[in-house]
Amino acid sequence: MIVGMTDVSLRMTYDPVADAAYIYITDPIEAGAVVKGLVLDHDLSNTAVVGDFDAEGHLLGVELRGVARLLRPGVLPD
Repeated sequence: MIVGMTDVSLRMTYDPVADAAYIYITDPIEAGAVVKGLVLDHDLSNTAVVGDFDAEGHLLGVELRGVARLLRPGVLPD
C-alpha cells in the first residue's frame, strides 16, 4: 500500500555532447543553492549518478553521467 503519494512533475534536461542528463527535484534551482555534489553510485562502468544538495542537506537534483548507458533506449531524445 502506498500512502501519501502526490503527483509531482520532474524536469529532465539532456546534453548529448556530454552524454549527461539532469533531473530537477527542485525547479528552478537558484544560483548558488547547490553546496555539495555527492556521488551516489560509483560502481557503474563509465557512468555516475551524482546528487546535488543544498546547505540543509535537501536533494535539489540528480545528474546522470554516461546517461545513454544508464537509461533504456527511447527515453532520451534523438
